[in-house]
Amino acid sequence: MHTFSLHLRHESPDGPWIASCPVQANLEGFSGLTRSFASEGAMATAFEAAGVKIDRSREALDEVHNGHASSLEISQNEAQKLGILHTDSPE
Repeated sequence: MHTFSLHLRHESPDGPWIASCPVQANLEGFSGLTRSFASEGAMATAFEAAGVKIDRSREALDEVHNGHASSLEISQNEAQKLGILHTDSPE
């Protein structure tokens, strides 16, 4: 099973929290998507529902709070549950 990079950013205090999953061109059968969340809490709830525990994402979220984009590794299953990865693959 592949692993993917979950990219996080929050560009303005009143703006949405953004999660995306870029896919390398040589990885056929996958399309990365971008998802917006109204708040950090909404994003954290989606993470928990997808199986991404807060202790895994805390460091990345702290970076975003400090004004930087950040990322963490997630599984294919977690990315699909988050709605940031589309796959044509039977995996």
